[in-house]
Amino acid sequence: VSGRALADAESQIKLEQAKVEFTEKNYSEALALLNEVIAAEPDNGLAHQYAGLCLMGLGRPAEAKPFLTRAVELMPDNAVAWEDLAWAAAEAKEYDQALAAAEQALAINPQSPRAKFYQGHALAGLGRHQEAVAAFESAASHPEFRQGGMFYAGFSLVQVGDAENSLNYFEQAYQADPKSELGQKARQFVAALGGRPEARPEKPWSLQVKLLYQYDTNIVPVNDEDYLPEDVKEKEDGRGVLDLDLKYRLVNTREARVTARY
Repeated sequence: VSGRALADAESQIKLEQAKVEFTEKNYSEALALLNEVIAAEPDNGLAHQYAGLCLMGLGRPAEAKPFLTRAVELMPDNAVAWEDLAWAAAEAKEYDQALAAAEQALAINPQSPRAKFYQGHALAGLGRHQEAVAAFESAASHPEFRQGGMFYAGFSLVQVGDAENSLNYFEQAYQADPKSELGQKARQFVAALGGRPEARPEKPWSLQVKLLYQYDTNIVPVNDEDYLPEDVKEKEDGRGVLDLDLKYRLVNTREARVTARY
């Protein structure tokens, strides 16, 4: 085995070890391994990407940016690497760079909710709050970004003085996960804006079930004898009747409510 091939194999082993450490959130240990890989293979885009992510995990976005910038230079078609750069730049308050990175990610993968989410942060940081709302709404269509998208859409509207419309976003952010840190922040906004965070959307249907029973000695009381047919009332043995009341709301507006009942 040649020396070059052996070095490549060692770097690959270290990269895989670094991935394991990263997954276990041992960011410092992973970063040390990745720095060794980068020293041996300066053009290893994946090593640069993971090094940047380790620094993000350590709360050092400004230091993460150069690694992630190099990663997208080496892997220009990697949408996730562009998303990572958008994240780091937004956290470092480099909003122009964050926006450019997010839009590049969207050019590769137009349906990416993560890219939309960081695009929203970049636009908000640049004071383009109405555009940010649209980006956050798009991100919120994905379950992973439901709460964050709704919260920051509401927050962007607050920045332009639209408290009335922001309330709905904060309520939805709270309802997405009431116990999370972001859910509690959303609850505070809802309370401050005069809303009801515990409110839940009313279901369009309802089903009521009654089990009615009659016994000839009246030992077991009848819940509502009017519900029992006449032929049942005359029998000497006991009878049970299952009553189902199903309602579905067809129209529900401030002006009218139409309900079908079976």
